[in-house]
Amino acid sequence: MPRPYQLTADPLYYVMGAIFALLTTALPAAFGLSRFLPLGQAIVLTIFIALPLRKGLVRPAALMLGLWLVLQLAAISAVAWLAPNQAERAIAGGFELRTGLLAWLFAGAPLPRSLVEQPLAFLVELAGVTLGSL
Repeated sequence: MPRPYQLTADPLYYVMGAIFALLTTALPAAFGLSRFLPLGQAIVLTIFIALPLRKGLVRPAALMLGLWLVLQLAAISAVAWLAPNQAERAIAGGFELRTGLLAWLFAGAPLPRSLVEQPLAFLVELAGVTLGSL
């Protein structure tokens, strides 16, 4: 008797997750689309993680999230290396963030968007992310 089909046991599920991770990261970053980059990633990643979680399968959801993060880091790094001006446009405030990071690295300025530079904004953002993820 054949086993019932389970989506998270199919390797194609992870291949499609990898394709969509690259698609929703590399294209908006390469074209400098600052609104579509986080919106597209949030929608697609939610769908890929909700599929196993609605059946109570945590391990495939965590595996998909890990795969997504590794491919997202690789895609953003590749776009930032090949087309740095486009990558700056794809991240809201990217140029100012790069300038702040360079000032922190070479001039000893406070790290941009950190607890030291803007304590209230950082704590509110951290609380929002924490409560939103719950």
